[in-house]
Amino acid sequence: MTPPAIHEKYRPGIALIRRISHFPPCPVGHGSHVSKAGSGGTIPSAPARYHGAPALRPEHTLAAYARAIADGADHIEPDLVPTRNGVLVARHESQITNTTDIATCPEYATRLRTQTIDGVTRTDWFTTDFTLTELRLLRAHERLPAIRPANTRHDGHFDIPTFQGIIDFVAAEAATCGRVIGLIPEIKNATHLRLLGFTPEETFLHMEGSKKPLIDVPGSCF
Repeated sequence: MTPPAIHEKYRPGIALIRRISHFPPCPVGHGSHVSKAGSGGTIPSAPARYHGAPALRPEHTLAAYARAIADGADHIEPDLVPTRNGVLVARHESQITNTTDIATCPEYATRLRTQTIDGVTRTDWFTTDFTLTELRLLRAHERLPAIRPANTRHDGHFDIPTFQGIIDFVAAEAATCGRVIGLIPEIKNATHLRLLGFTPEETFLHMEGSKKPLIDVPGSCF
């Protein structure tokens, strides 16, 4: 199988993530065991890994997706939200206090604000108030430290991936493993985002039309 052109470009980054995360390059087969979300235990390999491998790495990071692929996942399910300039990035939701180190950045203190999202009022920092360049300066944190305390040792190690970066990364991993790996993206709070003037569905469809070989990309909006 001929790997896509992006493969060599991303090989150094993949090797670095594997080294930091302490796992082998690919599963031997689909008989591997996959970490059960939120538990730290294992279950027989499943076709999809929601958020990556959140029991082992902070969710929605390339390290979490890579760990899930190494454990035999056939699909990765990233949650997507837009930046201020409309770039889709992977976060559990638009508010980022619980998933990044934003609260430790005094230069962004004035961007703390209150929004009502799908009927729920939230005071937080939101991806839609930051450019991609600004978000790239943040580092991912474990979202549920009380449930997954071991993951906190990875706080600050990984950045926020873009959807395009995830597509490229998964294509490279698929080429390395010699098998198709699907992406099942979920656009979060799509109705609220459209009220703010964003068009994440159109952005997704444009990107889906230019997806890499070895990638299967359906999608959903919530």
